[in-house]
Amino acid sequence: ENIVTTGAPESIVLKPSRTLLLADGEDIAPIEVDIIDSKGNIVPTASNQIIFRVEGAGNIAGTGNGDPGDHVPEMSSFRDAFNGKCMVLIGAGEKPGDIILTASGQGLKTTTLHLHSVANKQ
Repeated sequence: ENIVTTGAPESIVLKPSRTLLLADGEDIAPIEVDIIDSKGNIVPTASNQIIFRVEGAGNIAGTGNGDPGDHVPEMSSFRDAFNGKCMVLIGAGEKPGDIILTASGQGLKTTTLHLHSVANKQ
């Protein structure tokens, strides 16, 4: 196993479990959020606060980071990274359409992810 020394936190990578949601007002897609350096390595010491914004046919259904000492409410629109990672849950609304998630943090390049919700096929 290679030991990699990471550089300074530079940008945010959003890794969706999936990008298609059902527009039923209940469907949720977890999005892994990684803080990476200029070479694309996750920075394990990064604890940057990530601010999430959702536009379109969805909403923020929650955030988390696995840190037992973090007492920010799960329904917040921001989360501090823990070991270079956190998570945001995107919820579908009841109308189909595009969902645009933006993640930003001080000193980090802002990134955007496009998701889509579709009508339930009865």
